[in-house]
Amino acid sequence: MGLDLGEPSSVAELFTEDGSWAWPEGGRRVEGREALREYFGSRPADRLSRRLMSNVLATVTSPDTATATSYFSTYGGRWLLETPVLHLAFAGPTPKVS
Repeated sequence: MGLDLGEPSSVAELFTEDGSWAWPEGGRRVEGREALREYFGSRPADRLSRRLMSNVLATVTSPDTATATSYFSTYGGRWLLETPVLHLAFAGPTPKVS
């Protein structure tokens, strides 16, 4: 995801032209791909975090559309590790922020 690869504004490309990102608590909403590009682009390019999405339930509503519900967690901040052991799920190289 471009958010963690030094290209945060590229996340807007995951949305349709009229797509939106909303937080029900507090009524925050960013609407439209250009506004999303600006919103995600305001994130410092060197900020590193990781997201975990699970329990995705997709419901096809027509031949061209679907809705989905999932849990989304963001991990960031400073962690102090003693002995990490890494198992690469897809056995490929891990991209690095330059």
